Amino acid sequence: MSDQIICPNCGTLNPPLSIHCKKCQFNMRDVRSAEQTLLVPEETQDIPMQSPTRRAYFPKDKRLQFYVEQADKNLDISFENDNHMILGRGAPESHVMRIDLAPYGAASYGVSRRHVRLIRMPAILIVEDLGTLNGTYINGEKLSSGHAYVLCHGDTLRLGGLSLRISFVEAENKL
Repeated sequence: MSDQIICPNCGTLNPPLSIHCKKCQFNMRDVRSAEQTLLVPEETQDIPMQSPTRRAYFPKDKRLQFYVEQADKNLDISFENDNHMILGRGAPESHVMRIDLAPYGAASYGVSRRHVRLIRMPAILIVEDLGTLNGTYINGEKLSSGHAYVLCHGDTLRLGGLSLRISFVEAENKL
């Protein structure tokens, strides 16, 4: 019971990883510890420095790696010349970099063709649900469509039923 957090808006007890109050939908991110993934408000122009205890820091010398739990495989992601990409299933689009999750059984897990957008900022990684039918979750909490969320090293990003564990790993040196 002590792990639960109280909504400052309506007083309802909520699970510790709640994104929104289960009764009034108040944004619980502001109430939770700085250790958790944060909701980035739409009106935010500059993202503030994160607490040193957070693992959200994603500098240019790191690369993104997904551990696809259902397939027991690592998937290395490179942003290269673009700072945003789409995760989903199906053929890549010509104007947007896309990561195709079809080889990992994405269709059977309810992954949409255009499920989420990843945006690499100067020192953090943002994820945005693109209005999917089966939802997107960070560490078991459902994301609101159209809102940007900061991803942290060690987070589990679930697209429908497909789970991806996030790792920020050392980039390979190119000689």
